Amino acid sequence: MVCSVAKGRILLVEDSLPTLLFLSDVLEDEGYEVKALSESSEVLKVVGEFMPDVIISDINMPAIDGVTLSSIVRRSFPDLPIILCSATRPKPRQQHILDKLQHCYFRIKPLCVQELLSLLEKLVE
Repeated sequence: MVCSVAKGRILLVEDSLPTLLFLSDVLEDEGYEVKALSESSEVLKVVGEFMPDVIISDINMPAIDGVTLSSIVRRSFPDLPIILCSATRPKPRQQHILDKLQHCYFRIKPLCVQELLSLLEKLVE
């Protein structure tokens, strides 16, 4: 029996099901263990149990937007890298919060898969 070790644990938060499934498949194919959530409200329950190496989250979601979610997660996990994604630039209020968060990265959608994978390799080291 062959045992493989995941490159890292990724908590993926995206309310668009096609995007969630696509990114989850890509990340798993690259060797990451992925916990995929379509509801941002579930993150706070899951993050402490799953203990991800990185969170990748959409910004514009119904329950809790990604920027607010990052601020909340940051209180308990100050060094956990978070990659936020959106088809549009963050709003001024969101950008103000992002500027204050350490270990937080923004990527515009559509995501360049190679760029995302390259960033993940650096963050999971």
